[in-house]
Amino acid sequence: MSSETVLITGASGLLGRAVTTAFNRKSWSVTGTGLTRASPPAILAVDLSDAAAVAKTLDEVKPSVVVHCAANRFPDSCDANPSAARALNVLATRSLAEQTAQRGAVLIYISTDYVFSGAPG
Repeated sequence: MSSETVLITGASGLLGRAVTTAFNRKSWSVTGTGLTRASPPAILAVDLSDAAAVAKTLDEVKPSVVVHCAANRFPDSCDANPSAARALNVLATRSLAEQTAQRGAVLIYISTDYVFSGAPG
């Protein structure tokens, strides 16, 4: 068994499940997070917008690597509720990055090529 530990956010989603499978195949100790589809102990229910919950999870799991797959990836949902999209996709991501760095772990951030210019229309 590997001595390496990875924490995968969004582990219950399509990408997160694939990343989890890849790390399991390499015999890493894998813990995932999810929000609505958590299934402990493999996938913990963690609200990434709750900095204290994230800190607790990082302190308990003690990952050497964090793979951040969680995001609101639905453009219609982001358009309908931009503040919620920003809370998860920007603010929670920033907090996770800061907390991961504070603990000396490596963050792998998964993003998309679906980028917005910020200009109306």
